[in-house]
Amino acid sequence: MDATKEQIKRLLKETSDTIGCLYTTILEDISILNACDDSVSSLLKLVRELRRDTSYILVDLHSALHSLLSTEKPIEKRFHLMFISADMLECYKLLYNFGKKQKHTVWFKIGRVLVDSKDTNNNAHSELLLKIYETISSMLEAIGNAQEKESRDLTYHYDDDLLKVYYCILKFDSEEKVIERMIQFIDVMRSILFFCNIAEDVETLKGHSLPPVINKNIPHFPFQTLIAEKLDGEGKLREALNDIINKTQRIDQAARLKEGLKNMQNYLQNNWPDSKMPELDNMAALSNTHLLLQIAMADIATATLAYLNAGSEHEYPLVLRRLTITRVSTLCHIYGYNEAEHEKSLWNAIIIILPNTNDALNEEVRKIGKELDGLVNENDKADRLLYVHLLDNKTKRSNVPLIVKKVENMNPFSEFDKAKMLINVMSRIQKFLKALMDELGKNAHEQAKKSKAELKSKVQAMRDLINKSECSVTQRTEFIQQFDRFDSFVDSVYRE
Repeated sequence: MDATKEQIKRLLKETSDTIGCLYTTILEDISILNACDDSVSSLLKLVRELRRDTSYILVDLHSALHSLLSTEKPIEKRFHLMFISADMLECYKLLYNFGKKQKHTVWFKIGRVLVDSKDTNNNAHSELLLKIYETISSMLEAIGNAQEKESRDLTYHYDDDLLKVYYCILKFDSEEKVIERMIQFIDVMRSILFFCNIAEDVETLKGHSLPPVINKNIPHFPFQTLIAEKLDGEGKLREALNDIINKTQRIDQAARLKEGLKNMQNYLQNNWPDSKMPELDNMAALSNTHLLLQIAMADIATATLAYLNAGSEHEYPLVLRRLTITRVSTLCHIYGYNEAEHEKSLWNAIIIILPNTNDALNEEVRKIGKELDGLVNENDKADRLLYVHLLDNKTKRSNVPLIVKKVENMNPFSEFDKAKMLINVMSRIQKFLKALMDELGKNAHEQAKKSKAELKSKVQAMRDLINKSECSVTQRTEFIQQFDRFDSFVDSVYRE
């Protein structure tokens, strides 16, 4: 049964209220952990670290849920569902992880302390804590089976083949399934917070305590609502973003074009591996870029609208973090942040097939390349790396304190300026692609006739060889039918 507008409105308010309450505890826990020294019980420190990370996860997921519930448009919901699914995997890796990496998690370290404490003290409190811990571990194991790495990678990184990203978008067609997974995930997080409270009570009974601190980490978000209103510009920004969202049927059109060209390439490769169709390869490269532009424009528009729809001051920077992730991932594929990425970038693939004879197109390439180069900033890539990974793979430590510090000092105007510049250059690339396709079309006719003649010649040579061979009538008939099919395929591709 679909939720009513009143139910959704109430859920949105509850979500925003939860975010506000939990965010304060994150800042408090950061201050306390910074004040801890060697005199503090190791279990108390670990439990407080666990509570900090769990509270952040709940804030993060509730913020993503608010973004999802704030829109009714299918394409926006799909992007939000992808992001939620990817986010849950990163949250899971921070708390519990997989395989050999589990031993580095705070949760594993707490379990080790509890086992040692039970063996040493053998009291009721230690035994109770260990039983709760084991129960929650079973719950964590269960939700771990539902995490999806492939869709996570496609959401955060995209792919060189944009059809994979497109298929991933199509896969997220059930809001109910993802929200059901999310509710199970949130329930486990709440159980962990319950465990943290019990563990701290037990440690207090043993005479252990955390250092008293005055929390000086006051959230720096009091003007976020005003900033969002200023950026919206009396609804003009929202109108422009909705215009992009309303044209997302272009994603399907671009995907169908890419699919058709890919099918042609596969057919040719499977049946005539030595044959070449350079004009077909060129069109495939251009269609891949075209599909990226359509997907990225919609993804950036979705993230920006989510920022404008945020329900509390604490949500704004967390949603803005997603805009950075999408923007940097897009630029990685279009242009690249270093020489290695640039070599395999879509822009470099376009330059390779650019005709040298057209001065106007070459000048436009130079100008667009200069704009793209101006968007490259290694600091942005470092920020994206931080925002995506809640767990630092090198140090094996939580990135939560660094993320909190980063988002609290984030400049919304700067982030939106960068997104706007990227959208502008992507729009310019789209126009350029059309002009390039027209130019390639002028040159393709002669090349097509040449390719067609070469392929037809090869087919005829094979026919002559078969006719002169001593193969059976049945085999000869099968070969001729295959040649006839390929002749028809060549004629359909190279129409006069």
